[in-house]
Amino acid sequence: MAPIDIDMLIAERYRVVAPLGEGGMARVFEARDELLDRPVALKVLRERFAADTAFAERFRREARAVASLNHPNVVQVYDCGEGTDGGPSWIAMELIEGGSLAELARHDAPMDHALATSLVRQAACGLGFAHARGLVHRDVKPHNMLLDGRGALKVTDFGIARTEDAGQTLTEVGTVVGTARYLSPEAARGERVGPASDVYALGVVLYELVTGQAPFLGSTPVEVALRQVQDDPIAPHRLAPGIDPRLEHVILRALDKDPARRPANGDEFAAALDREDLPATVVTPIAAAATVPIGRSVGRVHRWSRRRIAAVVLGALAVLLVAIVAITSADDSGGNGGSSDSPAASTATDPSPDPTPAPAAAVTTPAPAQPNGPAPAATPPGHGKGKHAGGKPAKAHKSKG
Repeated sequence: MAPIDIDMLIAERYRVVAPLGEGGMARVFEARDELLDRPVALKVLRERFAADTAFAERFRREARAVASLNHPNVVQVYDCGEGTDGGPSWIAMELIEGGSLAELARHDAPMDHALATSLVRQAACGLGFAHARGLVHRDVKPHNMLLDGRGALKVTDFGIARTEDAGQTLTEVGTVVGTARYLSPEAARGERVGPASDVYALGVVLYELVTGQAPFLGSTPVEVALRQVQDDPIAPHRLAPGIDPRLEHVILRALDKDPARRPANGDEFAAALDREDLPATVVTPIAAAATVPIGRSVGRVHRWSRRRIAAVVLGALAVLLVAIVAITSADDSGGNGGSSDSPAASTATDPSPDPTPAPAAAVTTPAPAQPNGPAPAATPPGHGKGKHAGGKPAKAHKSKG
């Protein structure tokens, strides 16, 4: 098979213009469709795979399956076949002028969470369309998500896609396929994969975009794959403190080790990113010690709303006001010998009560309303503690009966 050269004509139709990139299975060129006079991306199967007739046939069969996907978030496949005189297998696809999500993330991650969510949601919609038609991508990663310069994202490179109802695939069960950084636990174990495996990879992509790093890192692909199987990811809010807890919930659900607990497919993942009925809690991160194991929660979740907190504060102020009135009444009747000009100061600073105070009238003050449920019973005389506005408890005066 002759090498692919610039200005070479493939299938008597596609003229090679320039190289665009290459992967493990194929090389990609910009080409010109001389029949329809339009630019295309031409993916050409590498020679070592082209020599395997069974592999080449599966490549063409699955290329035809991908060609049936007509969705705004999937790169459209126009044509596929073989060159003349035993040339390589090829796929002619829509040419996307912009760069990849990987290039954008390299410069902008961690990126704005709303933008990251919008981009990944588009990828989820494209994959959901493929999932509904029995196709699993199996190599979802930012490099296979192209941006057209107008904000649209398109998923490409279904080169190792699997047709769920096909007897044969480009790679058989028991063979690890994909990129270790985005590999689902079941794929890392060489088990059968499904749409939830693509969802896991989408979770990894979204995690990277909002935190600036992958959930699992290692010095070798094997180490990364083992971490995918064994380790829990660091909670995103530890790396991106401003993340919406609802978004964190969706990301961690997509990264669940059990495929049954993830969104089942791309459409469900997109719907989860749209949903607004998740618990709207506020996560306050705490500085984690070096010994905190990965995945252990180091945040506190506050569930009180501002309205409830305000009610509690107002209740406390009301108790304080009643206490001040009671003490003023006692002072006016010679109760504890303090200055009647400053009853609050007397209550706070007088360390030794008058040894012979007059009996003071018992004052029962209502406790502040609780956030949930009825208010508690009134505090018995002689057992209450007043609180100042600063929050420190006042010293209670003892009454001698």
